Formats: sequence, C-alpha cells, structure tokens
Amino acid sequence: MCKKDKPTCQYCNKNVAHNAGRNKKTGKTIFRKAVDEVDGISKYICDVCRRKRYKKRCSENGTVPGGWIYGHRDGQSAAYRRYKHAEANYCENSDGRLGFECTYEIRNTIQLDVDHILENFSTDDADKNDNDNLQTLCKNCHAMKNYYVMTANIDALYRMLKAAYRKKGFKFNKEELLNRVDRLLENANAHKNEES
Repeated sequence: MCKKDKPTCQYCNKNVAHNAGRNKKTGKTIFRKAVDEVDGISKYICDVCRRKRYKKRCSENGTVPGGWIYGHRDGQSAAYRRYKHAEANYCENSDGRLGFECTYEIRNTIQLDVDHILENFSTDDADKNDNDNLQTLCKNCHAMKNYYVMTANIDALYRMLKAAYRKKGFKFNKEELLNRVDRLLENANAHKNEES
C-alpha cells in the first residue's frame, strides 16, 4: 500500500494514521482510530498524536506514563494498574485449584499473569478488575485455565472457582459455584461470537 492510499491523521492532518496490524480474516490493514473528546466521533490518529493524547490524559489523572504506554495498552492505564497491583509473586495454583499442583519455579515476575477468575470481556464492567475476581497464575497454568474454558471443562472450572473463592474467604454452595461456571462459559462464548 503506497502512502497516498493510507488515511491521514484527522487530528494533525499531517502524518499517516497509525498502522494497528491486519484483519485476520480479510487481510486488510487496520489503521488506529480514537474517539474525539469534543464531538465523540471516531477518527484516524497517528502515533505522534496518540502519544500526546496519552501524556495529556496522564497529567490530568495524575498518573505517570509507563514503559508500555506506546504499545497496545494505551488508554487502559487506570484499569491496568489496578489489576496489575493484585499480582502475587507466586503461582496461586500451588494449592492445586486447577486439578494439579503447580511446581514451576518462578525466577522472575515476568513468568506470572494476573487472571480474571470470572472472565467478563465487556469493558464497561467495573467489577472485573476487583481484587476478589483476580488470581495470579504462571503462564503454564494460565494457558491450562484458558484451555478449560475453551473446552467447557465444567469439573475443572468448578474446582478452580471453589479453591479460589475459599482462599479469598467466600463460602459459596455448589449451586452458586455452578452458576458462576455457567456465567464464565457464557461470557467466553459471547466473546468468541463477537470475534467471528
């Protein structure tokens, strides 16, 4: 694609809009858009304007720009910081909540992920980043948990929820836990349908 075919940033009208990758199905290039704060319309934005907007937002919120700013986490500062704060320095599957005890040796926190116990893919749900809905898993265990969700392994998910909530001090009966497993699978299916 030559430069004249690429959209221009609608904020500065100088630079080419930021390339955000390709659509997996169509193969077309996707150019980043941002919602204009004045008229609420989504407009093409270049990388320079995107960084300026982020720095302005940080100064207004009193937050310090992080190193991940210029990557895919742009605009998620508050939620991202809140949920990363819940990260433990070990894999919580060491209690066997996924059906096996994690014996993986953690040498650096980069080997750990913060996982949402009940996946809720809607960005307007304020409770999804609440500490009661977060657990720290190593990358291996996180992949296994996602595999259980994709394959709808109800027994494994029930066991995980039971152990995770017990550790957080909640006492749910079997029916309530099964309802939460159903909710988890419904959210995952809804997200899968949105993507397809």
